[in-house]
Amino acid sequence: MFVNIVEFPAIAEGHDEDFVAWFAASNEAFGGVPGFISRQLLRPQDGQGGYVAIVVHESADTFRRMQQSTERSQAWERVSSFLTGTPQPRFFEVVVG
Repeated sequence: MFVNIVEFPAIAEGHDEDFVAWFAASNEAFGGVPGFISRQLLRPQDGQGGYVAIVVHESADTFRRMQQSTERSQAWERVSSFLTGTPQPRFFEVVVG
């Protein structure tokens, strides 16, 4: 399995609910992409920092194909106005689990 952990920048003021709704809707769009396993949005309990997403794919190849998909392009067009900066991705391969 291939895991992408994304740290999102601060959400533009007044768009927190829009961002969460976008994430839920984009999960449905990505659900049909071959190799997609899951995608979760995390909010820090202590209020420190921003949202983090965990994206799980069958492989790095299926993740790359999703990154090049129409679904991904359309999703990012809708969310860009909610973000104050650029998301920071990190990539992992599951070793145990």
